Amino acid sequence: MATEKANRLGTTQIASIVFIVIVDSFLAVVFIQGYNVVLAPTWGGQKQIEQYFALVLGTALLLAPTILILRLGWRDRITSEAYRLPLRFGFAAFFLKVGFDKVLNPDFFTSPGFLSFGVNGNPNSFIQQLFSIPLTYEVPFLTLAAVGELLIGFSMLLGFFTRLGGLGSTVMLIAYLFTFGYASSAVYGINLWGALAGFDLAMNRSGRYFGLDQFLGPRLDQSKNRLLRILGSILS
Repeated sequence: MATEKANRLGTTQIASIVFIVIVDSFLAVVFIQGYNVVLAPTWGGQKQIEQYFALVLGTALLLAPTILILRLGWRDRITSEAYRLPLRFGFAAFFLKVGFDKVLNPDFFTSPGFLSFGVNGNPNSFIQQLFSIPLTYEVPFLTLAAVGELLIGFSMLLGFFTRLGGLGSTVMLIAYLFTFGYASSAVYGINLWGALAGFDLAMNRSGRYFGLDQFLGPRLDQSKNRLLRILGSILS
């Protein structure tokens, strides 16, 4: 009898489920319309791959209100760590998108190149001098940037070594901020706030909620090998 009573949904929980259905249905319609009208025509490229990006981005959008509402009905099960899951998925969609855009675009690695454009047009002479070495080896450096973006994207999507992925995204976005931030206030703002969000994901071990770090992290923390324990605290 006690078990049956515990399994019954309360009024707050039923209201939460109904509210989620209403809110998520509305957001899904808005996102689909926005994708068809705004995102799809501007993204171009590999249509099938970009549909996967849209799926991850849409999931992030729907997760934000879903987790907030679920916490109202199930406070004991939906912890505060869940709030970073939408941000993690949003980061995954962003970095996978820009990473695959670079890898699948043959013009990305040609002269004058992505990096040359940002550095040579930068009004700050210090930035030009700082990136003079990467400019000498532009193609390997751009390849490293593209691979790094893909690794960060998969790290966020799978919740695998998310501390390392979050710190990597922070470093990369700060580099983009100084290199391309002069182009517009939008470019400056996206990279600035993105770097701060990546740092937050790294410091709060976001992969330990609904991610591979949830299983890998505790094993590393409890390992008898001191090196593995240190790696667990740094990576996951």
